[in-house]
Amino acid sequence: MGERTRAGAVALACVLLAGLVSGCSGGADPDQSGGSAGSSPTAAGPATPSPPAPTASATAAPDDGLTAEERVAFEEATEVVLAYRQTIADLYSGARTDLNDLDKVATGDLLDRGLRNIQQGLSQGYRSEPMGVQLVLVSAEPVSVDLGADPPTVVVSACIDATAVMDVDPSGNVAQGLREVSDYHLQMLGGSEVGWYVAKETAARLPEDRRC
Repeated sequence: MGERTRAGAVALACVLLAGLVSGCSGGADPDQSGGSAGSSPTAAGPATPSPPAPTASATAAPDDGLTAEERVAFEEATEVVLAYRQTIADLYSGARTDLNDLDKVATGDLLDRGLRNIQQGLSQGYRSEPMGVQLVLVSAEPVSVDLGADPPTVVVSACIDATAVMDVDPSGNVAQGLREVSDYHLQMLGGSEVGWYVAKETAARLPEDRRC
């Protein structure tokens, strides 16, 4: 995929990820939020598919310094990361129709912006195809695990392959989803369902630095 083509993909990806990923905009401050999978607009149709992703590796290495309890927390949080990204993709494809499904995997300002921006994107005609396509977790590594914090926190660096997704803008331009790495900041919260929730997503400022 050429640089101009990829730039179009990134732009559409940022729209469909509902402006949730910090650093999604090339010139944006990486501490401000921007994000689903995107690809380049093409008059001819979908972009050439990327090679299949390797099998996911979501388990921290034995020498990562984590305790057994911390490793369990990391693995549970990693499952939520994929569920979070899958929920966004499903909402845009129509596989899910209840926007409140996002509050099962996200929290705080990320959740509020997500609900607002996804609803706006859908109303403007942004969508993804095919319905129900599955994203792939390529790899995941623990950045930090702090179970003593209030609330407990885990930061997961995850490479997610969304190249099976085709994003469509209101004009009918099609862009192939991206395979990129982001850092996902999760919190353990109580309430009706105790579990890990994504509170923030950050990514490198430049698209080439997000490739994985």
